[in-house]
Amino acid sequence: MNAPATASRPENWTDAAAIAALKALARIHLDAGQHEAAAQTCGLILRKDTRDADARQMMEEALAQEAKLAENLLREPPLEPPRAVPPKMTSRRVQTDRREEKAVP
Repeated sequence: MNAPATASRPENWTDAAAIAALKALARIHLDAGQHEAAAQTCGLILRKDTRDADARQMMEEALAQEAKLAENLLREPPLEPPRAVPPKMTSRRVQTDRREEKAVP
């Protein structure tokens, strides 16, 4: 026998607590710079309520992060290849006369 869903275990994810959890997840993704994941999470919310102001605002933030990333990638000059390290210089020993000099009294 299946019991009907109760208020403590809603069957529908549009429940206010589930939406709040999705909004928190979207914010975490935004703060971590994961704009694609944030946009996907906001999309889940907006499919159920296209007028949700928080989800729309976070979606705009995600799109702004994506645009800024693309702009930075296009603006930065390409990396230079690493320069070759010069071969280790061999030191030349200067041979000196190793005679002991005696002090003259």
